[in-house]
Amino acid sequence: MWKDDHVPLLYDWVSSRRFAWPHAAVCWGTKQPALSDNPGGRNGQPQKYSTRAMYLAERTGDTSKDPNTLLYFDVRVVDEHFSQLRDVAHPWVTDATVTGRSDKMSTPEFWLKKRIVHPGEVNKIRLVSPGIVVTVSDNPELYVWNFNKQKNRRHDEEKTDVSPADIILKGHTSASEFALAVWCGKGPYEEAKDVHIASGGKNGTVLVWKFDDYQSAGRVMHRNVVLGEKGTGHNEQVEDVSFNGESSNILVSAGRDRRIICWDIRSPMKSEVVDNAHENDVNSCDNCGTNPDLVVTAGSDTKVKVWDRRKFSANGRPDPLHVFSGHNRQVNTVMWNRYVPDIIASGGEDAQVLVWDCKADAGVPLHDPRSSHNGLIFNHAGHSDQDCTIIDLEWLPNEHDPWCIATLSETVGEGGSSLQIWRMLNFIHRDREEVNADLVRYSANQ
Repeated sequence: MWKDDHVPLLYDWVSSRRFAWPHAAVCWGTKQPALSDNPGGRNGQPQKYSTRAMYLAERTGDTSKDPNTLLYFDVRVVDEHFSQLRDVAHPWVTDATVTGRSDKMSTPEFWLKKRIVHPGEVNKIRLVSPGIVVTVSDNPELYVWNFNKQKNRRHDEEKTDVSPADIILKGHTSASEFALAVWCGKGPYEEAKDVHIASGGKNGTVLVWKFDDYQSAGRVMHRNVVLGEKGTGHNEQVEDVSFNGESSNILVSAGRDRRIICWDIRSPMKSEVVDNAHENDVNSCDNCGTNPDLVVTAGSDTKVKVWDRRKFSANGRPDPLHVFSGHNRQVNTVMWNRYVPDIIASGGEDAQVLVWDCKADAGVPLHDPRSSHNGLIFNHAGHSDQDCTIIDLEWLPNEHDPWCIATLSETVGEGGSSLQIWRMLNFIHRDREEVNADLVRYSANQ
């Protein structure tokens, strides 16, 4: 009932996809060449959409028969205000697909372009430049993949040997499972110049690889910088890392030791630490793209917290600027909106994706009971029809469509997963007086 009755009132556009295998990571790629028109949009207008690359990590059971794969799709993203009624009235795909066979099951909206066999289970994907991604898995090495050159591996192949990575990044002595970040310039997905890749390991260190030009990099690269040696970093596994949007020298890391640490890679032995940032593991962190001083974190204590990194110190424990408490189970992932100031999305084991506005929380004292939910502006409950957990999310990297987001969940016990791409109606996030004025103008023209 929620989907049938409420979705048309809350969403501008929704697209969903169910998978038979679990998928652990999602990553937007770059916009594909042509902008197309299609008849049948709202009010008789052509339906306009762009095609965007998307990368998904597929995990299987018996890898001797069904190997773990990295998948590249072309996804159709309908422009705001141009979706058809069917795009929001009944957008939910309930039949699971096996993506390896998507050459027969793909649709124009979601088309499998290439499949490669990955060594180990992929936990995170980050874009380096158009067609090039880097992955972390249950291996110590990181892998860089150039989908522009990689051979497509069909599902019906008898061979299950792994695809050869274009670049192997070495330095970790044990698995680097989750923490991964890429810095490749201030613009979104520029050509790969001055690339920095950071990753955190089980031993509490953060490694950084640097290369000026992807094309001139060798087959194997060893780390350039080690952060956190000799007790200056995390005491347990690093769960996430994030580069500052203004500088490749500044990054933040989060770990199971409840710490968040701000690093300057020019001084590897120095760090600014916040101890006990959460009451349990810190699972995710993200530097703000619109304000380089702000950092958001998410923890197993169900909290989402916003920090001013200028208040970090070697021995201090600053208060967060905001504490949001809408989740009722641990929060797995959090991300600032790339282009809209103060907007955050978080996803947790409660199957909820919550969107927060820090401005809506402004002026409420931190310890006031009203502060926990005061910044909540939207609850995406599209994944909650099953017992599932949100494992990844990413805002669309398009300044002209900043409110579109992809969210990925894994079904508990059954092993499947669900990808949903959606955009809330702008009436929800726009200024109330502005919306009221639009409604008055609309009523006057009827």
